[in-house]
Amino acid sequence: MLKAIRKLMRKGIVGFMVVALMVAGITVESTKSVAAATPTFGYMASSCTLYGNVKDQDYRSFTVTINNWVNGYKYTISSSNKSVCSYSNLSVNSKSGVHFTLQSGDVGTSTITLTMCNGNGKVVQTKKMSVTVTTKGMSVPTSLRRVSATATSAKLNFKNSTTTYVTGYRIQVSTRSDFNTTVVNQIVGNKNTVNINVTGLKKNTTYYARVAATSTNGKKTYRSGWSNTVKFTTPNF
Repeated sequence: MLKAIRKLMRKGIVGFMVVALMVAGITVESTKSVAAATPTFGYMASSCTLYGNVKDQDYRSFTVTINNWVNGYKYTISSSNKSVCSYSNLSVNSKSGVHFTLQSGDVGTSTITLTMCNGNGKVVQTKKMSVTVTTKGMSVPTSLRRVSATATSAKLNFKNSTTTYVTGYRIQVSTRSDFNTTVVNQIVGNKNTVNINVTGLKKNTTYYARVAATSTNGKKTYRSGWSNTVKFTTPNF
């Protein structure tokens, strides 16, 4: 102990001050400033699946926390393919972090990138999410067939979807087998529907029909894949 004190005393006045404080039992703490920790993103899923296809869309909201919040940082979001997946409602605050909503479009894949930049515009961190848009979220109705037809209407029957959250069925009827144009394109029925009556047809005309299961939550609707296509011709009377 004495050797340690002598070494401190050789340092002059500072040494005497330190020794005095040690003798008095006072702890000496460093006054050196510590740099603030760099903000970082919390967890964000690396991938997700959305359902739907253009007219029948799925929406999903995400929140990514921000560790070590610092004012003046900027946060942006981008999509590598907006026709597949777009975004909206981007908001940022110190309590909840970054919040945004993804919306499905065409079937395909897109990469969503969340970027954090400091006050000088330098990228500090990025987070990426691979988004797949598919129509395979619900089981497909099967065995579609024409039961009967008049000159202006037809009755269709099918085996309904086994998915529990189905709320109806989209029926499409067209004079084209590729359904590029339709004469009927609407959502009808409920989960238990197995028969659809189609009206407004023309006599002696060949039609193609198909159905898909749909699920609606508020104003948001998405659908399954399409059933088999049935071809029928209305009579000339």
